[in-house]
Amino acid sequence: MQGCRPDDSIGIIQYAANDVFRIIKEEKSDGSDSECSVRVSYVEIYNEELRDLLSDGGHKSPTSLVIREDKRGSISVEGLREVPVNSLDELMDAFRAGEANKSVGSTKMNDRSSRSHAI
Repeated sequence: MQGCRPDDSIGIIQYAANDVFRIIKEEKSDGSDSECSVRVSYVEIYNEELRDLLSDGGHKSPTSLVIREDKRGSISVEGLREVPVNSLDELMDAFRAGEANKSVGSTKMNDRSSRSHAI
């Protein structure tokens, strides 16, 4: 999702984010009165628990998160931190901070194998 090597290939996350920020920039340059903001969250599912990978405590003291659904069917995660980002670089900085908080362990094939799923 994030590419194989940072020096010569990018993944779908970067391609999608590039498009989002390009469209926002085009809207602003066209003189549009619309306002837009981009916020990013990063959640890990580990041992059937949700962990906020962008919380100040990070992996060491996971925040207890609860999934909620409102009457209209909208799903939200209560207590999840949302970080405002204004560029691909800021988004990737947040992504790397979250990656540092992910649960990992070694296997016979990989020293830093992911022990969770992340959204």
